[in-house]
Amino acid sequence: MAAPDRARVRAGTLRHRVSLQQNVASGTTRTWANLASNIPASIQPMSGWDRPRPEMGTFAQTLIEVHMRGLPRIQVRPKMRVTLPARDGSTRILEIQSVVDVRELNRLLVLQCQEVTT
Repeated sequence: MAAPDRARVRAGTLRHRVSLQQNVASGTTRTWANLASNIPASIQPMSGWDRPRPEMGTFAQTLIEVHMRGLPRIQVRPKMRVTLPARDGSTRILEIQSVVDVRELNRLLVLQCQEVTT
């Protein structure tokens, strides 16, 4: 019996819709531009913790893994970010820390992301 293809993405697991954004430098202003929207993805929280900070209150940090199909015309890189709608109607922002192209076939990308909230 053949081993399962880890580069295959099951459509039923991609139940979130995310956008991929890139930082657009314009002088001292930091703005973000959408590279792609409505991308099917799977969001998996991996770990998280809270740290008290006297000057800012509680600082929460969450590590999240995002699984998505490879995008043919876009090379996903660290320093980009993923956005997705939160349940309360706001927008969650996930900063991409690393990108793994499983089996280097551009079929499945695993993004290690960090979500920081205050």
